[in-house]
Amino acid sequence: MRILQLHLCLLIWCQTAETLIDQLVHLGQNVTINCDFENEVNWFLLKPPYFSVILRTFPGSPFYYNEHYRQKYSVASKHLFINNVTSDELGVYFCMNTDCSKPQFSNGTRLYITEQTQNYTVVQNIQQNHTLVKYIEQNQTSWQTLTLISGLINAVLVIVVVIGLLKVCDCRNKRPAELSQQLHNTDLQQTQLIQQHLDPIADQSQHAEEDSSMLYTNIHPGQVNSTYVALQLPKA
Repeated sequence: MRILQLHLCLLIWCQTAETLIDQLVHLGQNVTINCDFENEVNWFLLKPPYFSVILRTFPGSPFYYNEHYRQKYSVASKHLFINNVTSDELGVYFCMNTDCSKPQFSNGTRLYITEQTQNYTVVQNIQQNHTLVKYIEQNQTSWQTLTLISGLINAVLVIVVVIGLLKVCDCRNKRPAELSQQLHNTDLQQTQLIQQHLDPIADQSQHAEEDSSMLYTNIHPGQVNSTYVALQLPKA
């Protein structure tokens, strides 16, 4: 397959080299290339040792052999239009009729740019690369800053969560002790209230015992006998 491509390129180059037309272009320019045939043709781009089949014209819309070419190339009558030429579109363009029995090639048109334009392109590419590097560095710095801020926020959140958990555990540990102290205080208050109610009763009992003892001491035996005699009923 590789040898066949080389032979075909050599054949096309030999037929188009005799009537090759050089056309100076500038990058970014729109270019028009003419074809010698009016009927259906195939358009080729030759960049030795490679060649590409761009499109084939039809009475209606053309057929593109690669969808990428649709954005770059268009046809009208016998003309091929190239939109916004870049270094990839430089090379030899020619058309060929679609009659397989008598294939004929048109005059080739070679698109080229000057060395100054090439240098300008190189400088422009370097500037674009430099701008891209700066953009990447700025993005990296921004991402590093965002990562640092995110890390600090996460650290603060972790500290807050840990402090909250410690407070919850401390509260849970304090509640049983406080409850026990409250129960102890309640029992003590109840004991004091009961003691306050019992003290007057005990005092009254003690006073009653003292009074009864004094009363018993003051009564003489004679008084007891006389009282007993007085209480006896008279005999019948």
